[in-house]
Amino acid sequence: MTNAVGDPRSPQNWFFGYPSCFTVWDPSPFSPPLLTGEQWTMNPNSTFNDTTCNDRDQKARLSFQAHSAPLDIKFFYPQSSACSKSSSPNSWGSFPCSWNGTAVVSFHGSWDRTPPTGYKVVYIPWNDNRAQPAASNDSRTGYENLLYTQAVENGPNNCPTGCTRLSSSSFR
Repeated sequence: MTNAVGDPRSPQNWFFGYPSCFTVWDPSPFSPPLLTGEQWTMNPNSTFNDTTCNDRDQKARLSFQAHSAPLDIKFFYPQSSACSKSSSPNSWGSFPCSWNGTAVVSFHGSWDRTPPTGYKVVYIPWNDNRAQPAASNDSRTGYENLLYTQAVENGPNNCPTGCTRLSSSSFR
C-alpha cells in the first residue's frame, strides 16, 4: 500500500521545520539574504541556525505569504459538462476544463499584520506526475487568487468588521 508520500505503514521520520524553522516567502527583510523557499529560524544559536534548517528539513513544495493559513484543498476533476471550454474561469463560475487535476485551496488570513493578507481561495496549477504543485518551491507566483478580499487592511469598511469572508461554498 503506497501513495505519493510513501508507505503509510512505515514511519518516514521527516521533519518539516515547525515550530523551529519557517519557510521564506518574501526574502527582502533577511540579512544575510535568503531566497524564497529557503528555511530560517527565529532563534539561531551555535548548534541550530538557518543552515541547520535548510540541511535537515523537508522543504515546502510551495510557499505562501506569512499568516496565510490553508484551511482546505480540493482537486478539480470535472465532468466535461461541469467545466468551461475557455482558458480561464467564466462569469458563471465554472473552471476551464484545462484545469483538470489542479488544486483549489481556501485560506484564512490576518488583517492585523503589515501587509494584511488572506481570506481567499487560490488556484494552484498541479503536476499529477510528481504529485505536487507545478511551480518550483522558490516561486512567489505559483498560484492565482480566485476569490479574495481586496481591502483587507483595518478600517471601518474593511477588516475585521467590514470585509467579506466567504463562509460557505460548494465545490464539485
